[in-house]
Amino acid sequence: MRSKLSYEVASKVSQSNRLKAKSEEVESLRYEIDQKKLDIDIQMLHAQELEVQVRDDLQENDWLREIADINVVTFDEESQRYTSDLQQCEYELLNHNVSFGNISPVIESVLSLAKRKPNKLPSKSTINNMNIQRLALSQKHIADQLTSETNLCLLSDETNKFGTKYEGMHVTDSSGNYWVLGIR
Repeated sequence: MRSKLSYEVASKVSQSNRLKAKSEEVESLRYEIDQKKLDIDIQMLHAQELEVQVRDDLQENDWLREIADINVVTFDEESQRYTSDLQQCEYELLNHNVSFGNISPVIESVLSLAKRKPNKLPSKSTINNMNIQRLALSQKHIADQLTSETNLCLLSDETNKFGTKYEGMHVTDSSGNYWVLGIR
């Protein structure tokens, strides 16, 4: 009976040891699963960061392609008009006493410094028409400014130059602003 009892005890101890080993193995596998889940979460975060970086890189790539385009749009083909940026550039060149015939070559030379090419440049007669537009804009601006004033003073000044008389017409307002109306 003793041997049967000791066999049962030994069997129970062996079973208990196997259960402990299996339990340790299960705990080890659970730990491994948790580690794998953590690795997956880290990889997912890394993938999301990479997606954001790829999106940013694509936007930067599009922006770089846009600025790297060698052609500068100076003429809108749809509306058949020169862009307002080109017109503003021409107004500024005219203000700096660049002649009508030299404005297009000056623009082309400056753009060549930046390794760019305009898609179209205006002719001398078109620049002359833009100069007339510039005059009309300035006269409209003066009219808008002076119509709201109540206290104006009209001035004139005459001078001789090489035997020709020139008369300038000017206006001052109550704020002390001096407006040139024209020269005759």
